Amino acid sequence: MARGGAAAPSSTRGPGGGSGTRVVSIAESTSARRARAQNVECCCCLAANTIVAISAFTFLLGSAVCLLGVFLQNSTKDWGVASIDVFGWICMVSGGFLTGLSLLGIFAARSGSTPMLFLYFLLLLLLLATMVLASIYGFFENERLTEYLGDNWDAIEANVGLGSVVGGDDDHLSLDEALELVRTYFLALAAVVTVAIGVLATAFVAVMRMLGVKAIVTCLLLMLGFFGAGEAAIAYETLREVPRATSWLLFGCAGTQLIGAVSGVCGFRWLNRECLCACVLVMLAATCALGYVATATYLWLRDTQPAKPENLLLIFAISAVADAYMILTLLFITVFYCRRRKAFEASERTNEMREEFSDYGTRDRPANRGRRRGNKPRHREYMPSDSL
Repeated sequence: MARGGAAAPSSTRGPGGGSGTRVVSIAESTSARRARAQNVECCCCLAANTIVAISAFTFLLGSAVCLLGVFLQNSTKDWGVASIDVFGWICMVSGGFLTGLSLLGIFAARSGSTPMLFLYFLLLLLLLATMVLASIYGFFENERLTEYLGDNWDAIEANVGLGSVVGGDDDHLSLDEALELVRTYFLALAAVVTVAIGVLATAFVAVMRMLGVKAIVTCLLLMLGFFGAGEAAIAYETLREVPRATSWLLFGCAGTQLIGAVSGVCGFRWLNRECLCACVLVMLAATCALGYVATATYLWLRDTQPAKPENLLLIFAISAVADAYMILTLLFITVFYCRRRKAFEASERTNEMREEFSDYGTRDRPANRGRRRGNKPRHREYMPSDSL
């Protein structure tokens, strides 16, 4: 008897004289499965603790970003510079969104609820894409903002009432001081956004570990349909304020995203490679089209300088975020298909229609007609009229 009252697996000889190693192999496979299960549980616990720690940090970071946006909006609201106003609103919205997302991450990690993890994953992905795009937009707009301040400083200086707060010794805000102030704001914002992106990327990997590839692919495909519906609504609202070709292209992208989402879900649900190939082709076309929409909208904003750029900025943000979202969805679809390729092949073999060929002599005539006792019925080939 082994310790603990359990009998140790023996290597007795069987009836055929062979060693009974089957019991030992079963015990080893059971212990290996238990070890893998414990390893998965440990990894999930580590991922959950990582999400809780990061969410607590991002809660404080989101509060700081929100306060920075409020200060930036109040400090420069009299300048009349649209780019600074947009960045102020971006800071406030991103900070508030990050604060709420942090609370959701703590609840999802502590409870282990799959729907809450789904929601946290989608919102985290949306926030990461938005922050990356805002950083890229701010990098390209920094030089244009400096040129704008230099060319229109006389008109801006007449409306600025911040000399007693940020001005020099003579309570007068000069052009160099204004440029230094803007540069300081951009550097502070870039540092905060860089730290936030790195921390949120770590949380993104942790929640991916808790969900698994299959759940992530299903979640991304379902969310892709909601993105398509949102793009169609935005294209309809801005139909008369942007070039007509851009609006109709956005309508087309919305339709292709809906088709791709439905075909992708059906392909993974029934392990159908035809539906999956249709999903990938449609999403590739939509990705290229949305990239064109984002580029054309950005060039329209840069060259025409409209008086109310809010709708164009909304189209640019939605198309760019949806484009990055679809690229990530295609990546996860490829990973999941490579992992389940054998299952797709087995499903095709199971549902394959067998082809049968015969000649006149081997056809199976109807039963009990000219059949002799002791003779087996001959096979009859399938005719299309049999199904009518």
